[in-house]
Amino acid sequence: MRTRSDKMMAAGGLSTILAQTLFVGATPTQFTVMVLGILLILAALSGLGRRLQPEKRIYLQLRAEVDRFLTLVRQINVHAIAGEGEQACETKATMHESVERIALVTGVVGGEN
Repeated sequence: MRTRSDKMMAAGGLSTILAQTLFVGATPTQFTVMVLGILLILAALSGLGRRLQPEKRIYLQLRAEVDRFLTLVRQINVHAIAGEGEQACETKATMHESVERIALVTGVVGGEN
């Protein structure tokens, strides 16, 4: 889970379900199965499955360069909003360099991130 509010909502939901179960009077087996189910749901929501699986990407250099380009897109937007024309122009030039690197690594298997 990415944000604190996500964690707080998950904890609140878990507490609500557990409190309701305790007040209704579930058997220990029902309670245990319910807790395990809730934990599995929380693990899925936090992205645990993705982190446990190995990386399947084979065009690692391309992915890294595209990630850098996306960072530059965010950066040029910040400069544009702030009215920083000179910095935006510098970022634009860096973006052009990134596009050239993207073209160079397209189709290259493996490599460093």
